[in-house]
Formats: sequence, C-alpha cells, structure tokens
Amino acid sequence: MEVKQSNISVLAMRKEPNHRSEMVSQIIYGDGVILQEVKREWSLIKTSHDDYSGWIESKHFQQFENVSKPEAILCTSLVQAKLKNKTVYLAFGSFTPLFSFFEESDYFKFQEKINTKDLFEIFEKVMLDVPYLWGGRTVFGVDCSGLSQLFYRFLGINLARDASLQIHQGIEIALSDRQSGDLVFFQNDQGAITHVGILKTPNTILHSSGEVRLDQFDEKGIFRKDLKIYTHQLHSIRRVSGII
Repeated sequence: MEVKQSNISVLAMRKEPNHRSEMVSQIIYGDGVILQEVKREWSLIKTSHDDYSGWIESKHFQQFENVSKPEAILCTSLVQAKLKNKTVYLAFGSFTPLFSFFEESDYFKFQEKINTKDLFEIFEKVMLDVPYLWGGRTVFGVDCSGLSQLFYRFLGINLARDASLQIHQGIEIALSDRQSGDLVFFQNDQGAITHVGILKTPNTILHSSGEVRLDQFDEKGIFRKDLKIYTHQLHSIRRVSGII
C-alpha cells in the first residue's frame, strides 16, 4: 500500500467517520499514513509509525505528499514555517526536513543520540503543564500514552498508541530494578490498564493526568503530594530496548 506523508500541522483522527465522533489520536507534520478505506468525504487511514487506524477527512488525505526521508525531529514547542505559500506550524515531535529557517536549538538530527537525562530536561521545559487531551499528541494537549509515545520517539523507538498496547512492548522489570526511562503502567480496580507514565528517577514519574506533571512514585503507585493521595495503582514496569 502507498504511504503518504502529512504536511498539515496537526489533524484529528476520529473513531467513526463524522465530526461528532471522539478523537482517538492525532497526526502531526511528517507522520506517514496508509489509506485503508474511503466513505464519501471520509478516509480510514493507518499511521505507519504505530499501525493505528482512524478516520480523517478525505480532502486532507488528498493534500498529503509523497514520502520524503525526514532529517530531524522538532524539540522546541512550535516553529512557524512558510511552506509552499502556506503557513504551517511545526509542533514539538514533528518529523521534518532540515529547513533553512531552523535555529540549531529547534531540532535534533536523526543520527544524534540523546540520553534520558537530557530528554527529561527538554520535556520539562516544553511539556510540563500541557493540558490533558484525550487522543492528543501535541503541546496543545496530550494524553498519557501520547506523552510516552512522544518521549520514546526522540529515542528512535516507535511505541504503540494506547497504554493497553504499549504494555506488550519491552520486558517486565522488577520494582527494585527500575531506572530512568522505564515505562510504568497503572490499573483500575478490575485490573485493566488505564494509565502509563515514564520514570524520571526511581521515585519520580512524568505523566499526563489533568496536565503533564511530575509526581512521586513508589510500590503502591503515583502519589500526589499536593493532594496527599494516591491517584493511580501500580500494575507493572517495563523496559523498552534502546534507552540510554
């Protein structure tokens, strides 16, 4: 199947082919997509980085371009670009060519390696306090699995879209062996996976709950110091290869 590349800043993927349907994810600039089905003005597409399916308006798919090899990933909140006589806002985490108007602080080249310590500094600068948004993947709103997916994207690792899918990646780690960059999964009272975060330190976790925040973590789960309560119950910890 032919892969097309998004040239739109951010685009909602919906569960059903109508504007009232819930947003299940977002496509950002540089994401590759594959057309699966067309229903009048709606197209069912699958994203190439995580095999996630959703509906977008067909007119947007028709605007997408042939795939070009991305050279960089945006590490600043937002860059305003004038491309082909239209303004595009390149968001944090977008795959892009190396445009001449970029500052060196705007991007990382793909061949560059970044460790988790430096990556946490970037995420704290850019993403802290970003509001929670179901299906979100940008600085304007992000859900818990969208945050972990963006984090790992900078490490050259493709995570699945949802926490319930991400838990099948990597290997399970004992609580005593946890380290920075590990994924931590949380469950409801029925044992279903409902939340995911990324360990900054053995006792600190970055996650999106209400907003992107840093909270305390221990063997019970996530502890909100400001509320003096545990908000999420620990299920398991997993390590995905490629962390440095």
